[in-house]
Amino acid sequence: MTNELIFKEKAFELEVLIEVEKVDDEIKKHLQKLPNVFSSFIKEELKQDTSGHLALTICHSDKIRAINSEHRNKDKVTDVLSFPLQESVRNGVVDVFSSQIELGDILICYEVAKKQADEFKISIAEEISHLAIHGFLHLCGFDHEISKQEEELMEKHEALLLQKLSSDLK
Repeated sequence: MTNELIFKEKAFELEVLIEVEKVDDEIKKHLQKLPNVFSSFIKEELKQDTSGHLALTICHSDKIRAINSEHRNKDKVTDVLSFPLQESVRNGVVDVFSSQIELGDILICYEVAKKQADEFKISIAEEISHLAIHGFLHLCGFDHEISKQEEELMEKHEALLLQKLSSDLK
């Protein structure tokens, strides 16, 4: 059973496919606020004056493992995968289709997110939001695996986006 939700706020559209049964209202509330967070980041931090769109799928471990194996040659379950459609939004290298930036796709494994939420003593909604933000930054062209400096920059942006989400949720 797949459930599709579309959240649009300001100039950003988040298309969410839910392939698990356990997505509660708190998770949906967090997801609903992400378009505003993403739109603000694109406009204020990346200085892009355009609307954006991305697709986010919350799936089971078997699906994310298969996709990780097929696309990254890593036959293991992971928490989040990102598949960008743009060269580097952060550097202004974008293809705009139908007046908006198509950023790409993010997949989040529900089971891993739940386990990590328990480990970090946070809610599953907070962990899914963190993973979505992490994936979003990858779609924008950030990559923590390149260098320590890039890792620190990405962590800084994650903290900024999580803070914005927190204030939007109040």
